[in-house]
Amino acid sequence: LLVLLVTVLPGRSRRTAKPAPADSRAEPIHTVFLPLIAVPPPPRILIAAAHIDSATSGEPDEAIMLWNVGSTAQALAGWRITSGSRTATVPLTSTLQIGAGQRLWCTAQAVAFRTTSPDEPGCEWALDSDPTVENLQGKLGFTNSGGFIKLANASGEVVDTLLYGNETLPQAGWTGAAAQIYTRGGTSANGQIWQRKLHPQSWLPIDSDQASDWAGDLNDLLW
Repeated sequence: LLVLLVTVLPGRSRRTAKPAPADSRAEPIHTVFLPLIAVPPPPRILIAAAHIDSATSGEPDEAIMLWNVGSTAQALAGWRITSGSRTATVPLTSTLQIGAGQRLWCTAQAVAFRTTSPDEPGCEWALDSDPTVENLQGKLGFTNSGGFIKLANASGEVVDTLLYGNETLPQAGWTGAAAQIYTRGGTSANGQIWQRKLHPQSWLPIDSDQASDWAGDLNDLLW
Protein backbone atom coordinates (compact mmCIF):
# COMPACT_ATOMS: atom_id res chain seq x y z
CA LEU A 1 0.00 0.00 0.00
CA LEU A 2 1.46 3.35 -1.06
CA VAL A 3 0.52 6.69 0.50
CA LEU A 4 0.22 9.94 -1.43
CA LEU A 5 1.01 13.03 0.62
CA VAL A 6 -0.97 16.10 -0.44
CA THR A 7 -0.58 19.52 1.10
CA VAL A 8 -3.67 21.69 0.82
CA LEU A 9 -3.13 25.44 1.06
CA PRO A 10 -5.97 27.77 2.07
CA GLY A 11 -7.78 28.94 -1.03
CA ARG A 12 -8.79 32.47 -1.90
CA SER A 13 -10.77 33.64 -4.85
CA ARG A 14 -8.56 35.43 -7.35
CA ARG A 15 -11.39 37.81 -8.11
CA THR A 16 -11.64 39.08 -4.51
CA ALA A 17 -8.08 38.53 -3.28
CA LYS A 18 -6.87 41.42 -1.06
CA PRO A 19 -3.83 41.90 1.16
CA ALA A 20 -4.44 40.45 4.61
CA PRO A 21 -4.79 42.97 7.49
CA ALA A 22 -1.75 43.29 9.71
CA ASP A 23 -3.53 41.80 12.71
CA SER A 24 -5.07 38.85 10.86
CA ARG A 25 -4.01 35.30 11.70
CA ALA A 26 -2.57 32.97 9.03
CA GLU A 27 -4.94 30.22 7.99
CA PRO A 28 -3.70 26.69 8.86
CA ILE A 29 -2.13 24.39 6.24
CA HIS A 30 -3.87 21.01 6.05
CA THR A 31 -2.07 17.79 5.13
CA VAL A 32 -4.21 15.02 3.67
CA PHE A 33 -3.03 11.42 3.28
CA LEU A 34 -4.64 9.65 0.31
CA PRO A 35 -4.08 5.89 -0.18
CA LEU A 36 -2.67 4.67 -3.49
CA ILE A 37 -3.43 1.04 -4.28
CA ALA A 38 -0.74 -0.72 -6.31
CA VAL A 39 -2.55 -3.06 -8.75
CA PRO A 40 -0.52 -6.05 -10.01
CA PRO A 41 -0.14 -6.46 -13.77
CA PRO A 42 -2.92 -8.55 -15.38
CA PRO A 43 -2.29 -12.16 -16.42
CA ARG A 44 -0.76 -12.60 -19.88
CA ILE A 45 -1.01 -15.92 -21.69
CA LEU A 46 1.32 -16.92 -24.52
CA ILE A 47 1.58 -19.91 -26.83
CA ALA A 48 5.05 -20.90 -25.65
CA ALA A 49 5.52 -24.23 -27.43
CA ALA A 50 3.80 -26.49 -29.93
CA HIS A 51 4.19 -30.17 -30.81
CA ILE A 52 2.94 -30.12 -34.40
CA ASP A 53 4.66 -32.89 -36.38
CA SER A 54 4.58 -35.83 -34.01
CA ALA A 55 6.73 -38.91 -34.53
CA THR A 56 3.89 -41.05 -33.16
CA SER A 57 1.58 -42.72 -35.69
CA GLY A 58 -1.69 -40.81 -35.94
CA GLU A 59 -0.15 -37.94 -33.95
CA PRO A 60 -2.31 -38.40 -30.81
CA ASP A 61 0.27 -36.46 -28.78
CA GLU A 62 -0.02 -33.21 -30.74
CA ALA A 63 -0.06 -30.42 -28.18
CA ILE A 64 0.51 -26.77 -27.36
CA MET A 65 1.86 -25.24 -24.19
CA LEU A 66 0.35 -22.08 -22.72
CA TRP A 67 2.45 -19.97 -20.35
CA ASN A 68 1.08 -17.32 -18.00
CA VAL A 69 3.85 -14.72 -17.87
CA GLY A 70 1.71 -12.37 -15.75
CA SER A 71 1.60 -12.07 -11.96
CA THR A 72 -1.99 -13.23 -11.37
CA ALA A 73 -3.89 -16.40 -12.25
CA GLN A 74 -6.03 -16.61 -15.39
CA ALA A 75 -9.26 -18.62 -15.58
CA LEU A 76 -9.60 -20.32 -18.98
CA ALA A 77 -13.36 -20.93 -19.16
CA GLY A 78 -14.55 -19.83 -22.60
CA TRP A 79 -11.04 -19.53 -24.04
CA ARG A 80 -10.48 -21.16 -27.43
CA ILE A 81 -7.70 -22.50 -29.60
CA THR A 82 -8.06 -22.33 -33.39
CA SER A 83 -6.01 -24.06 -36.06
CA GLY A 84 -7.17 -23.66 -39.63
CA SER A 85 -10.93 -24.20 -39.73
CA ARG A 86 -11.08 -26.08 -36.43
CA THR A 87 -11.60 -24.68 -32.94
CA ALA A 88 -11.49 -26.26 -29.48
CA THR A 89 -13.06 -24.34 -26.59
CA VAL A 90 -12.64 -24.63 -22.83
CA PRO A 91 -16.19 -25.21 -21.47
CA LEU A 92 -17.81 -22.24 -19.76
CA THR A 93 -18.36 -24.41 -16.68
CA SER A 94 -14.66 -25.30 -16.46
CA THR A 95 -12.55 -24.34 -13.45
CA LEU A 96 -9.33 -24.77 -15.44
CA GLN A 97 -6.85 -21.95 -14.88
CA ILE A 98 -3.16 -21.13 -15.23
CA GLY A 99 -1.49 -19.70 -12.14
CA ALA A 100 0.94 -16.80 -12.26
CA GLY A 101 4.16 -17.95 -13.89
CA GLN A 102 2.72 -21.40 -14.58
CA ARG A 103 2.55 -23.43 -17.78
CA LEU A 104 -0.17 -25.75 -19.09
CA TRP A 105 -0.05 -28.32 -21.88
CA CYS A 106 -3.18 -29.01 -23.89
CA THR A 107 -3.02 -32.09 -26.12
CA ALA A 108 -5.01 -34.29 -28.48
CA GLN A 109 -4.96 -37.28 -26.13
CA ALA A 110 -3.67 -37.06 -22.58
CA VAL A 111 -2.67 -40.73 -22.31
CA ALA A 112 -0.65 -40.63 -25.54
CA PHE A 113 0.96 -37.33 -24.54
CA ARG A 114 2.35 -38.90 -21.36
CA THR A 115 4.20 -41.52 -23.43
CA THR A 116 6.32 -38.86 -25.17
CA SER A 117 6.50 -36.05 -22.60
CA PRO A 118 7.49 -35.85 -18.92
CA ASP A 119 4.91 -33.12 -18.36
CA GLU A 120 1.35 -33.63 -17.20
CA PRO A 121 -1.35 -32.39 -19.61
CA GLY A 122 -4.04 -30.02 -18.36
CA CYS A 123 -6.60 -30.54 -21.13
CA GLU A 124 -7.27 -32.70 -24.21
CA TRP A 125 -9.37 -32.22 -27.33
CA ALA A 126 -9.46 -35.37 -29.51
CA LEU A 127 -11.19 -37.78 -27.15
CA ASP A 128 -11.68 -38.47 -23.45
CA SER A 129 -8.62 -40.65 -22.94
CA ASP A 130 -8.35 -39.68 -19.25
CA PRO A 131 -11.43 -38.65 -17.24
CA THR A 132 -9.25 -36.66 -14.84
CA VAL A 133 -8.11 -34.30 -17.62
CA GLU A 134 -10.34 -31.44 -18.80
CA ASN A 135 -12.05 -32.11 -22.14
CA LEU A 136 -12.32 -29.27 -24.62
CA GLN A 137 -15.35 -28.77 -26.84
CA GLY A 138 -14.34 -29.33 -30.47
CA LYS A 139 -11.31 -30.96 -32.03
CA LEU A 140 -8.06 -29.62 -33.44
CA GLY A 141 -5.58 -30.88 -36.00
CA PHE A 142 -2.27 -29.23 -36.89
CA THR A 143 -1.06 -29.24 -40.51
CA ASN A 144 2.57 -30.36 -40.46
CA SER A 145 3.69 -28.32 -43.48
CA GLY A 146 2.32 -25.00 -42.25
CA GLY A 147 -0.60 -23.15 -40.77
CA PHE A 148 -1.50 -21.14 -37.72
CA ILE A 149 -2.46 -21.68 -34.10
CA LYS A 150 -4.46 -18.90 -32.54
CA LEU A 151 -5.43 -18.38 -28.89
CA ALA A 152 -8.46 -16.21 -28.03
CA ASN A 153 -9.91 -15.26 -24.66
CA ALA A 154 -13.52 -15.67 -23.51
CA SER A 155 -14.44 -12.36 -25.19
CA GLY A 156 -13.14 -13.57 -28.53
CA GLU A 157 -10.09 -11.29 -28.51
CA VAL A 158 -6.94 -12.80 -30.04
CA VAL A 159 -4.39 -13.17 -27.27
CA ASP A 160 -1.55 -14.85 -29.16
CA THR A 161 -0.79 -16.43 -32.54
CA LEU A 162 1.81 -18.76 -34.02
CA LEU A 163 2.14 -18.62 -37.81
CA TYR A 164 4.41 -21.43 -38.99
CA GLY A 165 5.87 -23.34 -41.91
CA ASN A 166 4.66 -22.51 -45.41
CA GLU A 167 1.65 -20.44 -44.28
CA THR A 168 1.54 -17.06 -46.03
CA LEU A 169 -1.92 -15.68 -45.20
CA PRO A 170 -1.73 -12.87 -42.59
CA GLN A 171 -3.28 -13.57 -39.21
CA ALA A 172 -4.28 -11.31 -36.34
CA GLY A 173 -1.63 -11.34 -33.62
CA TRP A 174 1.28 -11.98 -36.00
CA THR A 175 3.62 -9.77 -38.02
CA GLY A 176 5.74 -10.73 -41.01
CA ALA A 177 6.83 -14.11 -42.35
CA ALA A 178 5.93 -17.39 -40.68
CA ALA A 179 8.20 -19.02 -38.10
CA GLN A 180 10.27 -21.97 -39.30
CA ILE A 181 11.28 -25.22 -37.68
CA TYR A 182 14.85 -25.55 -36.38
CA THR A 183 16.98 -27.21 -39.07
CA ARG A 184 20.56 -26.48 -38.04
CA GLY A 185 22.72 -29.58 -37.91
CA GLY A 186 20.27 -31.59 -40.00
CA THR A 187 17.65 -31.66 -37.23
CA SER A 188 14.47 -33.37 -38.42
CA ALA A 189 11.10 -31.64 -38.19
CA ASN A 190 9.46 -34.93 -37.27
CA GLY A 191 9.00 -35.11 -33.52
CA GLN A 192 10.46 -31.65 -32.96
CA ILE A 193 8.74 -29.23 -30.58
CA TRP A 194 8.40 -25.62 -31.68
CA GLN A 195 9.43 -23.38 -28.80
CA ARG A 196 9.95 -19.73 -28.04
CA LYS A 197 13.32 -18.29 -27.18
CA LEU A 198 13.70 -17.26 -23.55
CA HIS A 199 14.98 -13.88 -22.46
CA PRO A 200 18.53 -14.35 -21.06
CA GLN A 201 17.81 -12.31 -17.92
CA SER A 202 14.17 -13.04 -17.04
CA TRP A 203 13.99 -16.54 -18.58
CA LEU A 204 10.51 -15.65 -19.79
CA PRO A 205 9.35 -16.20 -23.39
CA ILE A 206 10.32 -13.49 -25.87
CA ASP A 207 7.19 -12.06 -27.47
CA SER A 208 7.15 -9.59 -30.35
CA ASP A 209 4.58 -11.46 -32.49
CA GLN A 210 7.05 -12.47 -35.18
CA ALA A 211 9.26 -15.33 -36.35
CA SER A 212 12.35 -14.11 -34.50
CA ASP A 213 10.65 -15.03 -31.20
CA TRP A 214 10.98 -18.72 -32.03
CA ALA A 215 13.97 -21.03 -31.79
CA GLY A 216 13.91 -21.87 -35.49
CA ASP A 217 15.21 -18.35 -36.27
CA LEU A 218 18.48 -19.19 -38.05
CA ASN A 219 19.31 -15.50 -38.43
CA ASP A 220 20.03 -15.47 -34.70
CA LEU A 221 23.60 -16.75 -34.38
CA LEU A 222 23.00 -17.69 -30.75
CA TRP A 223 20.59 -20.35 -31.98
